[in-house]
Amino acid sequence: MKNLPEQSIVAIIRANLRLSGLRRIDQALTEVEANLANPNRDRMGDRMGDRITKIVLAGQARELNAARWLVDRLWGEKTAPAIDSANNDPQIYEEVASFELEISDRKINPLAVQASLWDKTVKKLQSSLLNSSKTPLEIDVLKDEKKRQLLYIALRQVEQSITDLRFAQISPSQLALKIPDILKSIWQETVINFFGKYYALNDIANAEVNVVDVLLNDVVIIEAEFLEKIPQFDNFLSHLLFETELIVDNSTAAIGTTEAMQRVELILDNLIIQIANAVIQPLLNNFANTEEIKQNFYRYNLLATREIERFRNDLSWKYRLEKYITDPQLIFESRHMLLTFADRGIKRVSIYTPRNQELQNLEGVQLAVTLVLELQDAIAPRLKSAIAFIGSGFVYVLTNVIGRGIGLIGRGVLQGIGNAWQDSRTKK
Repeated sequence: MKNLPEQSIVAIIRANLRLSGLRRIDQALTEVEANLANPNRDRMGDRMGDRITKIVLAGQARELNAARWLVDRLWGEKTAPAIDSANNDPQIYEEVASFELEISDRKINPLAVQASLWDKTVKKLQSSLLNSSKTPLEIDVLKDEKKRQLLYIALRQVEQSITDLRFAQISPSQLALKIPDILKSIWQETVINFFGKYYALNDIANAEVNVVDVLLNDVVIIEAEFLEKIPQFDNFLSHLLFETELIVDNSTAAIGTTEAMQRVELILDNLIIQIANAVIQPLLNNFANTEEIKQNFYRYNLLATREIERFRNDLSWKYRLEKYITDPQLIFESRHMLLTFADRGIKRVSIYTPRNQELQNLEGVQLAVTLVLELQDAIAPRLKSAIAFIGSGFVYVLTNVIGRGIGLIGRGVLQGIGNAWQDSRTKK
C-alpha cells in the first residue's frame, strides 16, 4: 500500500463505506418491513394505535429507501477504480476527480426530501401539543390522544394526496387549478378516517344520525373559513412535485436547502393544524353538547355545558376579530401567520408574503381598517413629535419661568419674615 497514491486509498475507503452502509440499510429495512407485515400486530393493541404504528413504520421505510437510493446513486455507479500497485497511474486521478465532480452535480431527490420532512413532522407530533399561540383553536377541545390522532390522520391524507398527484403526472398548470379540490379532498378524507365512515348517533327523537354525513354537509362553510385561507399550499406542492424554488424572505431557496426545508416545515405544520381545526369546527356546530361526543372526544375541563358554550363564544369572537381586524392588518403588512409545532406546543409564526392582490380586493370594514392603519402611520409620528415638543416647552415654562418666579416670591417672603423678626427683637 506504500506505493498507492493518496487519492486511490480514499477511493477504496469510499467503496468499503458504501458496501458497509448498504448492508446496514438493508438490514434495518428488512426489520421494518417485517414489522409492517407482521399479522399478529393487529392483536397487540387497539386499532388506532396500530394505525399510528403503521404510519411511523411507513415513515421509517421511506427514509431507509430514500437513504439507500441516495447511497446507491451517489456511490454505486462508480466504485473505486482498479489500481495497479506497481505504478502511480495518472488515470486514477482523473477517474476519482470525475467521480467527485459527478457527486457534486447530482440533484437532491425530492422523495428523500419528502421522507425527511414527514419523519420530522411525525417526531414533532409525539411531543407537546399544548396551544401556546394565545388564540383559541378548535382542536383545543380534544383530549391529547384524540388531538394527536387527528393530526396524524391529517398528515397521512396530505401524504396520500401528494402520492396520488405524483402518480397522476399532473402538470404545473393543472396543479394550480386543482388546489381547492385537493384541499377539500384532504379535509373530507380526514373527517371520514377520524370519526369512521359509519359512526352514528341517536338524536332527540331517537333516530340514528350519521355523524360524517352531517359534518361533510358543511363543506361550503369550511372552504370559506378554513381551506381558502391556508397559505402557500400551491407553492408547497409545486416544490415537492416539480422541485420549484421557494421564495423565502424575498430570496429563492432550492429544494433540499436549509431555508427551503424550514419553510416547507412551517407550511406543512400549519396545513395539518388548520385541516384538524376544520374537522372539529362542524362538530362543535352540530354536536357540541351531545353527551357521547363529550365523553369520547372532549377534554375533562370542557365537559360542562357552560364551559363548552364559553369555548364556542371565544371561537366566534376570534372569527369576527380575524375577519374584520387581523386579516386586513396582515394583508396590509404583507404577512401570513402560520401555526407550527414548537418544543412547548403549538405557536404562531409570522412570515413575509406579497399580498397586493388581496389588498386591492378589500372592501367595507376591512378596507376601512387598512385606511385607519395608513392614517395612523401618516399622523402618529408627527403627532408624537408635536406632543413631545409641546411637552418639553411646557416643562421649560414650569421650570424656568414659573419655577423661578415662585422661587423669587418665596425668597422675598422669607426675607420679609427675617426683617420683621429682627425689628421685633430690636424694639425689645
